[in-house]
Amino acid sequence: MNRLSLLRTKAAYFYQTGVSFPLSQHLVRASSTVTNSRTKVLYDGDCPLCQKEMAVVKYLHKNKNKLDLIDISKPEFKPSDYGHFTHKELMDIFHVIGTDQKVYKGVEAVHKMYSDIGYGWSTTYLLWPGLRGISNKVYMWFAKNRLRWTGRDGDKVIQKA
Repeated sequence: MNRLSLLRTKAAYFYQTGVSFPLSQHLVRASSTVTNSRTKVLYDGDCPLCQKEMAVVKYLHKNKNKLDLIDISKPEFKPSDYGHFTHKELMDIFHVIGTDQKVYKGVEAVHKMYSDIGYGWSTTYLLWPGLRGISNKVYMWFAKNRLRWTGRDGDKVIQKA
């Protein structure tokens, strides 16, 4: 297998499983919005479940200045400012961009977010061998259904994409 084929295979694996992948391979252009100083947490501010999670994170994050919480549901949000993502991709699965520009998705994104504010111990079990696969499947099931459970049915996502 040549290097290009190997890279494509790895990229497909990372995309399908939600495992982290370096952002540099997704970037379209540099932006003043993306800086290396803090981890970027891209969340859906219209989702009641996401709002509650971010309220907890804000409380735990007080005075730590480690995270930029970015509401992707706001009209002024531009996915291209954070990499080569579509709005739909960001709505489908939780994304966190580390200070090293590495992209974390799904369960790994949750763990990265909590780790950066000193609470990684509370989510590390999600990444244990044997539990990682189960955690990712449960997360993907949750992510697939969260809009329906919160009464949104994806209408807003379709309009904005």
